[in-house]
Amino acid sequence: MLDLARGKIGIYVDVKQASAKDLVRNIERHGMTRHVVIYSGRLSQEIQELNPKLRIMPESVSVEVARRLLATLHPTVFAFDARDFTPEVIGIVKRAHAGIYVDRMGANDNPAGWQAAIDAGADGIQTDQPGELVQFLREKGYKRQ
Repeated sequence: MLDLARGKIGIYVDVKQASAKDLVRNIERHGMTRHVVIYSGRLSQEIQELNPKLRIMPESVSVEVARRLLATLHPTVFAFDARDFTPEVIGIVKRAHAGIYVDRMGANDNPAGWQAAIDAGADGIQTDQPGELVQFLREKGYKRQ
């Protein structure tokens, strides 16, 4: 997939079972270091130690966890779900100039849910309906940053 994506799209890597060393080596070998974001709580620290240029995306979880992650890992993007997508946690992440990627799958995976996420500060939206989301964003005039 990394070969197919190179030069065309960015990749969101959701690590289920892999060692940090293998993951980092494969991303580097395929020239995708600046074109991936890695969602992996348990491997985040090790990934950053192996290659600080790789973007990790930890789950924000709560005010306390978001603050701790900012102090220790300095991520440039955070993952949010319905539990932690609150004004308090969003504010902490925004003040740190980090991106907010929110999971809209499920009941909120629709235009009203997408708009609510954008209005609350989402920079990216995970969806099961990518075509519909792209159309929605275009119709609303949202541009890629």
